[in-house]
Amino acid sequence: MNHYATEQARLFRILHFAVQINQREGIDIAGWIFRTYPDSRYSTLTDGELREILTHLTGAGFLGHFVRGASGWDRPTAEQQETLEAVLQELGWNGTGDPRLIALARQVAGVDHVRFLTRWDLDRVLRRLRSKCRQRNAAKAKRLQRRRTLDGRKPNDYSATGVSV
Repeated sequence: MNHYATEQARLFRILHFAVQINQREGIDIAGWIFRTYPDSRYSTLTDGELREILTHLTGAGFLGHFVRGASGWDRPTAEQQETLEAVLQELGWNGTGDPRLIALARQVAGVDHVRFLTRWDLDRVLRRLRSKCRQRNAAKAKRLQRRRTLDGRKPNDYSATGVSV
């Protein structure tokens, strides 16, 4: 099966799902499609037309979360996602595709990618990342403290060494 066939099948599944869901609520999406594209049936729609229809339905609010992926009760919250982005930025990592984050998700939650984390798994990953931030900040503070004190002297105090500046 080639990529085109699988992509077209995916678009048809999304469209069919949208028609079924909205038909239950009394919204006639199929009628709108046939009025917009009068010479066509579902099977004759091109990929471009399918994408245009799905974009319109998403913009009009008929698809909402159906196109973007999972949105169940166990999915991470928007607040968790924002926190994750902030912590990753503080660490200097490259977003959710960073290999270090994927390895951490695999280690902590046993999932292959960050997108498969549940809200509880993401909470554990966030705790680990915050701990890593605290350790990094503590190490920076310790290095800065060491640099400032130089064994109890001011940074430019060479009087104990006998060197005059």
